[in-house]
Amino acid sequence: MLGYIYDDGVLQMGIPLIKHTSQLTLEGSHLDQRQERLTRMSTAQGFIRGVAGGHRFIASFVIDDIQYAFSGMLNPAVAEFTSREATLTYDSVEQLTSQRNFEGQVGSETVTLTIDNGPRISGPLEPPIYPASAVSGSGMWTQN
Repeated sequence: MLGYIYDDGVLQMGIPLIKHTSQLTLEGSHLDQRQERLTRMSTAQGFIRGVAGGHRFIASFVIDDIQYAFSGMLNPAVAEFTSREATLTYDSVEQLTSQRNFEGQVGSETVTLTIDNGPRISGPLEPPIYPASAVSGSGMWTQN
């Protein structure tokens, strides 16, 4: 099967995506042992909001007509914040379950939370908040 190799080393055209390290494996032909499979990430648009008091937040996204909400506690507390244009990046909806730990940053112009099993929530803050704070904590995914 033929494919195209782009400058970033990604082979496409119906063949599983393979990140090029020094050589490629193509259709079972073993040329190099060092490979890293790439995953096509999915995204969903929604919002994230930190509520008054600074420790609690909620994020909400709709995927295939199902609302996925991630809410939890931030440590340390931060100023109230809102991103109405937040993006959730994930591999599969199976990641959007249970209680999960996260790390990230709130401020000055963006919010980013990276959840321990891979998903990421990010977006521009409206308005910006100063100073920016590194945060961590845990949250719970729910579906409606």
